[in-house]
Amino acid sequence: MKNLFPFLFFLIPIFLISQDDEYILENGLHTDITGIWQQDHQSDYYTIILFNPEKKYIFTNFSFVEQNIVIENFLEETSAYIKTVVHNPDNGWRVYCEYSFIDENTIQVMYSGDIEGRHFLYRQNIIPKKNT
Repeated sequence: MKNLFPFLFFLIPIFLISQDDEYILENGLHTDITGIWQQDHQSDYYTIILFNPEKKYIFTNFSFVEQNIVIENFLEETSAYIKTVVHNPDNGWRVYCEYSFIDENTIQVMYSGDIEGRHFLYRQNIIPKKNT
């Protein structure tokens, strides 16, 4: 738990910057997929999607309830989706995730591997949108 707070303290400024329209990176195909996402309040986990020109996409999932962080590894980007993988070497569990952009507030994730399924994630705003 002690390690979680410095991690979140470091990430909060990144979240704030990534949600401001002036700072959205022009990273190509899926510019609007960066941000904070949650599965319609049915999950304790939030998915953070960042883009770094050197590392490409960075996917981090965290839960304040479970006090856990799950890192996804970026695999590929196509015009239709962004693909990641989550692997737990302790039990061999492996899941592939394909994220597709639906609209500015909705993305779809298709799970395959040790879990199969489809979920919709909804953008969570921690900064109110500016009135223009």
